Amino acid sequence: MDLPSAFRFALERTESVAVENSRLQQTEAQQKQALATVLPNLALEADYFRQKAPTTATRSDQTTAQLTLRQSLFQGSNWANLSRARNEIESGQQSVLNSKVILFSEVARAYYELLAAEQDQKNLRTSVTLTSERVTDLQQWRKIGRSRPGELFTAQSQLALLQSNLLASEQSLEVARDRFAYVTGLGRDSFPHETIELPSKLENLDSYLSKISHRPDIASLTASAAAVEDSVRAAWAGHLPSLDFTGNYYLKRARSQENIDWDLTVGLSFPLFAGGIVSARTQEARARENEADLRLQQAKREAELQVRTAYTSLQNNIAQITSLEQAYAATEKNYRQQNRDYRLSLVTNLDVLQAISLFQETKRSLDRTRYTAALAWAELRAAVAQIP
Repeated sequence: MDLPSAFRFALERTESVAVENSRLQQTEAQQKQALATVLPNLALEADYFRQKAPTTATRSDQTTAQLTLRQSLFQGSNWANLSRARNEIESGQQSVLNSKVILFSEVARAYYELLAAEQDQKNLRTSVTLTSERVTDLQQWRKIGRSRPGELFTAQSQLALLQSNLLASEQSLEVARDRFAYVTGLGRDSFPHETIELPSKLENLDSYLSKISHRPDIASLTASAAAVEDSVRAAWAGHLPSLDFTGNYYLKRARSQENIDWDLTVGLSFPLFAGGIVSARTQEARARENEADLRLQQAKREAELQVRTAYTSLQNNIAQITSLEQAYAATEKNYRQQNRDYRLSLVTNLDVLQAISLFQETKRSLDRTRYTAALAWAELRAAVAQIP
């Protein structure tokens, strides 16, 4: 599968995005709770009261039933809490998007690391094959006196070293497969398709830096800072009075009041002293506001660093690919020429072994650089929130 397909599978199978969605649902439920504080409250209330009658003329039991409507007319913290809840929902929505960006970065890294490990193993197998053929030729030439024992020993030692590197690459490949399976939620029998995506033309750095403000993590922290600012207003609103309305409609009352069907109450409460708790809560909220602002500034600086790092890495690796492609073509020609010259006794076996080693190491470097460039391109897109 290609990288976008692997990312789609990861979205469906991994837990990180689902966790952020669950948190968002909790925040939405909290907003509904905050909204409930400013909506009217209607209740049906009934009481049955019984006592020992002091005289025969007094009833020993009473039954009351009423509909009660309560409405908060003014309480400063309610509207601030509503605004805070809205900002927290915005922050939660952006956090969901940010979890997708982070997941894309993780999938891209696992994707290209697995491709790089597979290709590196192929290159090492080619090196082992070429060196094995060299050892076989030297063994035959030694029998007819065209090769010295030292030449054969040198080739055999180089072959043993390559075989050891091949075993190490198999372990790295297994680790890369496990990582890819874990990040995408797929089985270990799922393999990425050989695709390397690079930009045909790279924009200038400033164009990418200008997109930082649209990153979901920055947007989430911005909304969180606004929510904390609302918390400051809600805490300070404890100094303000509250105004409440209560209305009762009686379905059944005691005999002494059975002619009164309804009553209305408007209550005003003005706080005078509460032990300094309101001031302390306001101070705490202001400290959280300062912390939120600092976190936002830090996130912006980190985002700029991520963009610059990915951009520089991509730029450098693209330049290296061009140089390594030229070097690879030259080392391949050199290897073939050295091999022909050795058959004509024009060069030594050491020259041929060095040509093989340089040829294959250049190929390995070229492939690693290609995958590193592809990963840098994916990370640059993730750094400006441009993901599939």
